[in-house]
Amino acid sequence: MQTLIYIFILFIVVLLLIYIFFKSKQNHLFSLLSGSCPSCLETRKFFFDKNSNTNFTQDVIKTTVLKYHGCSGIKDVEFLCTSCGLKEIHSINSEMECNI
Repeated sequence: MQTLIYIFILFIVVLLLIYIFFKSKQNHLFSLLSGSCPSCLETRKFFFDKNSNTNFTQDVIKTTVLKYHGCSGIKDVEFLCTSCGLKEIHSINSEMECNI
């Protein structure tokens, strides 16, 4: 009986650790998609030109699509931070960009 309780507690702990891992991975990806680097915490910079009254932005995260599998597939996207050199590749669902 004691062994079953220990196995159940271990099972619950493993489930919580898996949940925390995927949640942190998702937050990491959302940070990259919003334009801020999760490693050096650098964000995109905004500049205002008073002479022409225009706003300029300088992105810290550069994105490159490596593979695009069509409307029903996924995109493999490379994120590169120009400030610290962080380079990551993520697979992103591309259903929202299909304009059929």
